[in-house]
Amino acid sequence: MSYEISSLPAFREAIETGASIAVNPYTGACYTRWKITQLIRCLFGFTKQDDLTLAQFFNAYLTSLEVKSSTFTKGFSKRDYNLTEINQTIDAIKLRLRTYLDVEKAKLSLLKQKQKTLTLNPEATSDAFKKIADAIQAQKKSNVAHQSLAHLQKQLIALKYRAISQNHIHHPQASHGTEKNQEWLKTKILAWKKEQSPALAIELCEDELRKIEATCHYPETISLLKKSYLYRENYFRFVFRNTVNVVKDAVDIAIQFPSIQTKISESFLDKRIKRLQNNGLYFHERAEKATLAKKDVTFLINGKQESILTDSKKITFNNGVILTIKEIFKSFALKNKKMGDLEYLAEGISLVYPQTPQVDLTKKEWWKDLPQFETLSKKDLEKRYKVSLKTTEGLITVKASKQHKETLHIQDNHSWFEIALPNNNGTFSILPFGKYAEVYPKGLLDSFRYIFQTKRAKLCFPDENEFYYHREHKIEPYVANALQLEQFMDLLRQDLLKAREGNMIFQAQGNNCAAWVQETMDTIFPEEKAKPRLFEVSILKTASPFPVSCITSNLRATAMLLGHKIANCWRIFICTLFGAWQGCTIKVNGVPTTERLIYNPIWLKGNLSLPAQLFHRVKEVEETITPYA
Repeated sequence: MSYEISSLPAFREAIETGASIAVNPYTGACYTRWKITQLIRCLFGFTKQDDLTLAQFFNAYLTSLEVKSSTFTKGFSKRDYNLTEINQTIDAIKLRLRTYLDVEKAKLSLLKQKQKTLTLNPEATSDAFKKIADAIQAQKKSNVAHQSLAHLQKQLIALKYRAISQNHIHHPQASHGTEKNQEWLKTKILAWKKEQSPALAIELCEDELRKIEATCHYPETISLLKKSYLYRENYFRFVFRNTVNVVKDAVDIAIQFPSIQTKISESFLDKRIKRLQNNGLYFHERAEKATLAKKDVTFLINGKQESILTDSKKITFNNGVILTIKEIFKSFALKNKKMGDLEYLAEGISLVYPQTPQVDLTKKEWWKDLPQFETLSKKDLEKRYKVSLKTTEGLITVKASKQHKETLHIQDNHSWFEIALPNNNGTFSILPFGKYAEVYPKGLLDSFRYIFQTKRAKLCFPDENEFYYHREHKIEPYVANALQLEQFMDLLRQDLLKAREGNMIFQAQGNNCAAWVQETMDTIFPEEKAKPRLFEVSILKTASPFPVSCITSNLRATAMLLGHKIANCWRIFICTLFGAWQGCTIKVNGVPTTERLIYNPIWLKGNLSLPAQLFHRVKEVEETITPYA
């Protein structure tokens, strides 16, 4: 869709005269509504919606200027647009939004006044403080008019700075008088880091200090950071969490190409870059004449840095598949719903197995045909996992992630393997594999069914949770000799064949990701069977979301009154009603067999394999951070 404005002065005049401007949803073109239509929409209370749509349209127009260039394949170059006219148009839109801005400001001011009054009340409880603080945060996030204006100002700032060479922006004279801004920024970042979950290091590292200084070379950005809470949150998340020590030019990309930065974040690619730390994102400038600067943002794709400014640009992958930049980013944006055929690996964005059947599983060393995820030296591997390895040894690492602060919450947690196989040159290949349901649940009802039903499973490489920096991570590394590694890879090969043929099942409460990890570990390390289970926990000890929480609370009450055996029978009856009887037919040794949750022995005795239990296994509470963060 192309957002075009034939005449900015005429467009601004229409705004200033109060005309109702609509946008064609198919072409992106804008037009002025008839007076009678405007009156009717006003009577039915659509004026605010129309004004916000107008702001969104102009923001989309400014975003389109981000990539327009007569030589766009080589990057952005300065265009024939008038910054003064754009600034005046934004001012005109601000006048249209003024009423809504004043209302939002008044609501926030009222909440802050209540908070101030609360601090003077000696009888105020901590719950009351938390409630008013949450209300203030919610109000900041719901300030729609303020958000719309901040987006426009962000794009205007980007337009201004893109037309200036980097040498001029980062000239020593440009930093004159920024000490106060640096101190303000440091204070805000430290306060923000304390609020993050999982926890971030409180001290500012060298890269963060450098990026604070770089940000202060953009005084208009500092001004917007002070005004807009949501812009500040977004900027901090990208620059000071997801790209720290990884993307040198994160500040320039976030400020000069904000829509590109948003696209990268919404596609979860910033987290992937952080995990692999392979210099996947760059900002470039090519100066051509005093009045012209060409700028570009490139991403590592197929081992090469490719410009990502133009959605229609085509990339040819190794097997001849051709995808546009837009299709590539869309594939990553849908990762929470569909794994897709693309992943970010050592050579950047690549086509991967098992999403695409490109690996011959009949070969002895079949894993060598996998695309390279990560390679570590022996020293780096031992440092990361705090182990000592002999020449032929490797690692089989059990990993778990969780999002909820309640340790034993059944939602948003996962377990998988990370294997470290020794290579002939003294390095180690890192292979993360995990088990998932073949189809992800969609919506509340589908998620509820997912908890009780039996689905087909798939094994994924690399496991998506490798990139989940919004979760806590826990690891249990096991040193494995050559024979154990060979046995493990053969078991993995057999399971991959089962999954490829549709003969592997997934049960959220039974044969799930953690149960697969546990079963494999029991085979490779038989001595582990005598130890407490890695993941097994009583269902009555777990926390769960609504409406499952209603069932578990009922079961706890039944267990206290009538005993655990009666409660367990009652649980089986309830879960059967909700779909635990529904099965999935697979072939076991060539014989069709229907697998159901009600047949699972661990589930029948009232337990389940919960990935989050790995956090609970150690006797002493440990700080659980991602080892490569």
